Amino acid sequence: LAPAGGLALALAGWAALAWRARHVAKRARARRARLRKVAHGDYDAIVELTRSVYGGNDYVADRMADWIQAGRFWALVDPVTDVPLALVNILGQSEFGVGLIEGLRTHPDFT
Repeated sequence: LAPAGGLALALAGWAALAWRARHVAKRARARRARLRKVAHGDYDAIVELTRSVYGGNDYVADRMADWIQAGRFWALVDPVTDVPLALVNILGQSEFGVGLIEGLRTHPDFT
């Protein structure tokens, strides 16, 4: 994907997440959450965010380094604390023109 296409796909992934994260701004005291790429320093926050998924056996933290290196792992973060509120890994587009995402997670306090 071209960089512009990757951004469009990332935004499409976030549109799919929007219905679950609709209360993020309200719960974050009307501050606007921002979208950024996940960094290695986010590991502890992501482990905490995914702790309740799959009985504590979520695969996201294990795949995080590969997804960061690929440049396609995104987080919706609180603008003040920079803590991830939601995650998505953008895989790309299939041969049929379908956008593919994985690792879609929302912080339990914001679902």
